[in-house]
Amino acid sequence: MDGMHDVAERRLTAAEWEKHFEEQPASGKRVNAYCREQGLTTHKFYYWRARLRGRGPEPGRRGFVECRMPEASLSSTVVLECRGGYRLHIGAGFDEGTLKRVLGVLAGC
Repeated sequence: MDGMHDVAERRLTAAEWEKHFEEQPASGKRVNAYCREQGLTTHKFYYWRARLRGRGPEPGRRGFVECRMPEASLSSTVVLECRGGYRLHIGAGFDEGTLKRVLGVLAGC
């Protein structure tokens, strides 16, 4: 096996990927040419660059991020803007049944 393909046959460390991310622009070559020369796939190059720079998914994650909402205080109000120019101000402690009926009426407008 020639040296060019040795890299692709094994897993690279984060430090090795970072070295490639520094060397690629300095080489003056486009990513696909650089990767071909180094025995890397462009897919893995872009994936690891995004992941190591905090923009890519963690292994096993598929595009969803946990979102936590702060606990609503008694004075919290949510404003729901609807098609047709309707705006609902919904305060804490609202009646869910009433809101469903109002939304049902607005959906028919």
